[in-house]
Amino acid sequence: MKKDDSQSGHTIIELIIVLLVLAIIVVFAFAPFKNSKTAFRRQNFAREMKVSLERARSDSIKRRAAAENSMARVTINSAVLFSLSTDLNQNQIIENSEIKQINLAGSGVKIVGDNLIFPITVKFDRRGFMTAINGAGTQIAPNFTICENCTVSTANSKNSNIISISPTGTVVMMHGGETLPTFQIPTVSTVNQSSQINSLAVVSTSPQPTPSPCTVIVVVCL
Repeated sequence: MKKDDSQSGHTIIELIIVLLVLAIIVVFAFAPFKNSKTAFRRQNFAREMKVSLERARSDSIKRRAAAENSMARVTINSAVLFSLSTDLNQNQIIENSEIKQINLAGSGVKIVGDNLIFPITVKFDRRGFMTAINGAGTQIAPNFTICENCTVSTANSKNSNIISISPTGTVVMMHGGETLPTFQIPTVSTVNQSSQINSLAVVSTSPQPTPSPCTVIVVVCL
């Protein structure tokens, strides 16, 4: 008499279905975790970039950096790499050992923008004013979108942040998709050294009076 294996056959099919359902649940449960990890990296990268720009500005102001090569700067080398150059030892020379690099290659986070030509150098003078030059040697308005697997056109508050720097060096961090602020280039006036001086003030070039010698009196008691 032949044994009926129909029940065991149904059991195997049911087991396969259960395993498939569990696999689908695991995939859907893991996807938000993966996305949140990428978002965390993106936000940290944006904050790191903002802080680096502010440190560069503060360093140039503190040192009164006048020479072009002594100005602190942030260089965006590529879509996933930027560097901070400051004078840590305060010798008015930015050395290679004082350059800090931040790299996010392979993280899914990148820097995008309209017609960005790398490398882009953002430097600050002794007043804290900013100048941004792209790889073609053209001065640009530095607006950078830190994207999480997106482009400028698809950037929104959930997948990106925007870093913008004003001509006076103010660094702004916003959510993706927000309208970029517009800044006016400040007017710097040259003030004559003789202006706004009190007419009653007199600058004397005559020598200082010589003090009289001291008289020493000696009293001798018997």
